[in-house]
Amino acid sequence: KQQYGSHQGPCLDAIEHSEVVISDDVTVDERWPVFGPAVESTGVKAINSFPLSVRDETLGALNLYSRRVGGFSDDSRAVATLFSSQAAVALANAKTHQSALELTINLQEALKTREVIGEAKGILMAREGVAEDEAFQMLRRASQTTNMKLRDIAQELVHKVAGGDGKVTAGHAP
Repeated sequence: KQQYGSHQGPCLDAIEHSEVVISDDVTVDERWPVFGPAVESTGVKAINSFPLSVRDETLGALNLYSRRVGGFSDDSRAVATLFSSQAAVALANAKTHQSALELTINLQEALKTREVIGEAKGILMAREGVAEDEAFQMLRRASQTTNMKLRDIAQELVHKVAGGDGKVTAGHAP
């Protein structure tokens, strides 16, 4: 929290430069004149920040805190480096999965939208005796006139023709 408030600190530097940032005593570290004194009241002395990078993208940072000056050994830094590499891969995989899920949802919604617009065009073509392009233009004009989404206009038309209950009724047109 202190780093984001002061816009400086080892975590932010690790993310920005995609490099491990080590401070054996952050309270006197001249790289962060605002952050260091601000964190002193927390009891934190040493901070090591490891970028979570995959390929050329840094997704965040793993931060280790110690209440002792120089609180990290070379061995602990080596373990943290290995862990941060694995955490970066897991984070990148989670991000990829989330993107794929969002894409799937968007594509499903697009298919539903396309379907209902197609149904509405068909209704207008039959009812008004117009071609497909003119039926679409009618929907588009109604959308602009009412300031409603085209999909919502189409859904409303299909719903009305279906008698409001999802069942198509012969001769019942809006």
